[in-house]
Amino acid sequence: SKINIDSLAITVNELAASLHLKEYGGWYIAAAMAVYASQQRTAGQEDSSAKFESELANAREKASEAASAAGLAAKGATTAKNLAMKMEKDMKKDGGQVLLESSRSKMVQMEKDIMEKEMRALQVELSLLKQQLETPKGGKKKEENQNSQNRNRERISH
Repeated sequence: SKINIDSLAITVNELAASLHLKEYGGWYIAAAMAVYASQQRTAGQEDSSAKFESELANAREKASEAASAAGLAAKGATTAKNLAMKMEKDMKKDGGQVLLESSRSKMVQMEKDIMEKEMRALQVELSLLKQQLETPKGGKKKEENQNSQNRNRERISH
């Protein structure tokens, strides 16, 4: 079937006239843009919320790993201490006593160094977790968090 182009043109003109496009066209466009911007904002909030939840879960996992590593280090230090004590019982109390004291002193120092290193690592992880938990969803700029993390890492390495 053929469409009558003249009647279609008249219908479009009548529609434009009834909507007062010449007078209110700008308002129609502004309203459409406001609706679109609102939808984009909502989508952005959902994306940032999902990202925040993901980063929080990752931080919790890292804290759990750090605590597990500290537990293993403590267990290793206890095993080394028990071994040194067993060696002490097995050795004769003559010339081996000096060697034993030296070995024991080195073991104690090694345990101390390991525990201090683990404590520093846990303190940094705790600090990072506190920062992430204290930051609201829209929170601090990413750059500020990155600078803080870099300072914490520098403290560990010194």
